[in-house]
Amino acid sequence: MNMPTKVLLLSIALLPVSGSRLRTAVIQPQTNLFLFGVINDDGQHYQDEWRRGVRATTLELHWNQYEPQEGVYDQGYINHMKQVLAQLNAQGWFVQLVPGYQYAPDWVFTNYPDMHYINQYSDKYDPDPATSGSYRVINAPFNPHARDLISNYLARVFQDFGPDSFSSVRVGGGVQGEL
Repeated sequence: MNMPTKVLLLSIALLPVSGSRLRTAVIQPQTNLFLFGVINDDGQHYQDEWRRGVRATTLELHWNQYEPQEGVYDQGYINHMKQVLAQLNAQGWFVQLVPGYQYAPDWVFTNYPDMHYINQYSDKYDPDPATSGSYRVINAPFNPHARDLISNYLARVFQDFGPDSFSSVRVGGGVQGEL
């Protein structure tokens, strides 16, 4: 799938002309396409969004639902998300994958030491699931093993969905949802 591109700048080429003189040529873009999208889309308003010109959306996975136990994948969840993706692609949407590794499964913290995110002040981020839901951040910035676990999860996602299933991938997963 070819993503439309937003052309912001004109290309300028310097062309040699007789001897050392240079001539500047401005090349105009052929098209000026903009792609509008919605992040954190709950999927309830696709028809209205399409009618309003929105053509891009996100498909957000949750690692804790994808792999509830280490090495055990919830095929029902995966099949459901594949079905949602197939419907979006069939309707012409540009779909950005949000892998959702900010929803780390409990087994990550149970099976491996030092997986909780530690900020620059050495504060451990360990929210109460009763008040913050399933949002649990793994210590990827400072723990190489955490990055390995995320890498393995992402490899499995692309194995299940195929590498060309998405228009783009949004990499994030920080405490405040930052990229």
